[in-house]
Amino acid sequence: MSTQRQLEPFLRQATRGLWGLERRLVRAELEGHLRLRIDELQLSGLSPQVSLERSLEELGHPSAISAGMRRVYVWPRLWPSLALLALALSLWLAWPHRPLEVAAVPWQMDTPRAVRPTLVRLADVQANLKRQGLGLERIRIWSVGLVGLQFKEGELFARVVLQDAQEYLPLDDLVLSAVQQGIPFRLSGWASPSLQIGKTTLRLSGPVDPYSAYAYLARWAVLGPGAAPSLFRRQGRCVQQIALPDPPGTVYALLTGDPPPAQGSQAIQPALEARITDVAAVAPNGLLTLHSRSPALALGSSLSHARALLVRISGRSSGGKVEYQILQPIHIQNLGCVKASQD
Repeated sequence: MSTQRQLEPFLRQATRGLWGLERRLVRAELEGHLRLRIDELQLSGLSPQVSLERSLEELGHPSAISAGMRRVYVWPRLWPSLALLALALSLWLAWPHRPLEVAAVPWQMDTPRAVRPTLVRLADVQANLKRQGLGLERIRIWSVGLVGLQFKEGELFARVVLQDAQEYLPLDDLVLSAVQQGIPFRLSGWASPSLQIGKTTLRLSGPVDPYSAYAYLARWAVLGPGAAPSLFRRQGRCVQQIALPDPPGTVYALLTGDPPPAQGSQAIQPALEARITDVAAVAPNGLLTLHSRSPALALGSSLSHARALLVRISGRSSGGKVEYQILQPIHIQNLGCVKASQD
C-alpha cells in the first residue's frame, strides 16, 4: 500500500472538526511533518513501512491531535480584505510579467547517496511575489514552519528550511504541492529551471540541481498519486547514449523495475517497483546520456513487458495529472561500465 493511502485515514481523523482553509493548512502541516520525519528515518536505514509506522506513533493518536487543534488554533478570516485582494490580483495578473529571478542553493545533507534538492531563497520569492500583488503567509503549528504562497490559481505550501542563517523553500515542496492540489504549472529547463504558475514565473539562478523534482514528476506520471519522492540517487556504473531530436534541455527519466538494494537491516523493499534510475537533459549536441546498472538497456512500453522505461517529462501538470511520453528509441549506444570499487 502506498504511503499516501496509509497517511490518508490519519490525516482525515486528525483534522476532523476543522473546516475550509483552517483544515487545509493543518492538514498540510501534519503531512509535511510526517513526510519529513519519514524521510529522516529512511535515511537512517529503516524501510519505508517501518519509517511510516514509527512517524505515526511519534505523533500520537489522531483524535487527540484533532481535539488539540480545535481547542488551540483559531484562524482569522478576513473575507472583505481577501475579496479586495482577489480583485487586485485579477487586474494585475492580466498583464504579462517578466520571469522573477530567485537565488537557489543545494540542500546540504550529510547522508551519502542522498539527493541534494534545490532550495530557493524565501526572501527573493516573497519580494518578487509582492511586486505582483501576490501574498505569502507564514504558518507555524508545531516545530515545523510553513509558508503558503497565494497564487490566483490556488495556494502552494512549502516547508521553511534554515541553512547558513538564511531561510529557504525546497523546490520539491512547491512542485509536490502543486501536483497534489491540481494547480496547473510547468517546470522547465535544467541548468536554470523555471517554475511557471499562471502568469507568474520563478526562474532559479545559482547552483541548481532539479534532479529530485523531475524524478518526482516522473514517478507521479507513471505510478499516479501513490508515487513518493526518492531521496536516494544511486548512479549506475553503465553509461548509455541516445541521439534525440528534442531541443537541448528536454528532460528524460529512466525507470526500471529492478529491486533496489536494502538500505538497512530492517529494509524490506518491494520487488519490481518502478524506480528512478536516472534523470538527465538532452545536451546541446542532441545526445541524452543516462546511467544504469545494466550494460544493455531493454526499453519497453510498460514495466510489465520490459525492465526499463524511457519517459520524456514535459514538466506540465494540470488537475493532478503530469504530462509524459514513453519512448522506445531504435538505437542506443552502450558506452560500457565502470568497475565497482572494492571497499
